[in-house]
Amino acid sequence: MFVYHGRTATLAGYFESAFRTPGATPQGQLLKFSTMNPGQEAVLEENPTIQANALTDKRTEMDSSASMELSAILCLNDIGWWLKALLGSPTTTGTGTYTHTFTLNLNDRPSLAFEATVTANAVVRYHRFIGMMLNQLSWDALANNQSFSASLIGAVEVKPRPTAPLDASLTARFATRRACTKRANVYDVSGSNTLGRLNQTTIQWANDLTGYPLADGQEGFGAILLGQPAVSGTLGGLFEDGTLFDHAWGNVSKTLVIDHADETGTCTMKVTIPNIEFDRPKLNVNTSKGLVVEGVNWRAHYATGANPVTVVLVNDVPSYP
Repeated sequence: MFVYHGRTATLAGYFESAFRTPGATPQGQLLKFSTMNPGQEAVLEENPTIQANALTDKRTEMDSSASMELSAILCLNDIGWWLKALLGSPTTTGTGTYTHTFTLNLNDRPSLAFEATVTANAVVRYHRFIGMMLNQLSWDALANNQSFSASLIGAVEVKPRPTAPLDASLTARFATRRACTKRANVYDVSGSNTLGRLNQTTIQWANDLTGYPLADGQEGFGAILLGQPAVSGTLGGLFEDGTLFDHAWGNVSKTLVIDHADETGTCTMKVTIPNIEFDRPKLNVNTSKGLVVEGVNWRAHYATGANPVTVVLVNDVPSYP
């Protein structure tokens, strides 16, 4: 008898050479994760035939696609791999520590393959998914947990289940350079801030992806198309004159810059969003200890002549092939 444990599971990620194609010599990257749930989204059709039976017939699987939700610590080496999946390849400069600049645009996003492996003693199961794309990536800049969440949609899970790994010599996990909340900073003017004293900042990136089954004789999505990319989130802080509440109430657009760093300050990540707008917050009075503004929704918006939204990541990784 043997038992599978979550601690025996690993996840390998691959950038595909073409959609649904891991490549002739795929090079897998071992990825850190806290939770994941890759699997099939099966389309099962009932048999409507009326028969002299108390139960309906077994459903027929007409098609299926794949999806995955994943969470992991916000490591400033790892996050570049996910940002490439979200936004495309960065521009990289430097030696020793490397600077990767990611830009939000309408370029095609790369497709991915994933292989989840679980082991019980000498028994190994490989679960392989191809044609995956990153639809959403989100995190909280000031939360003590400092984790990110990813949502992916994909073409298909490989059937029958593979009996050997896609890459037998996976690249080791990136060294951990965990983002540290005490080094996080949020402002609207470089080095200063008119947003007030903030205590909560979330950010969500969405690619608005839609999968399409094609008339190509293949199971699952034959194409996944990019929709309208969006960046949004929430802000929270102290209620003070001329700060967050009044900017939101007055329909004022602001720049938003979110800084992250590891404990040493060597590895950093700066998200720069030139223009954000706010929802209109309610005046919520429910405490005797001083007022705070909680959960003010913000959304990045286009402005003529403005710089694009960028993420500048400085870390130990030379490239994300």
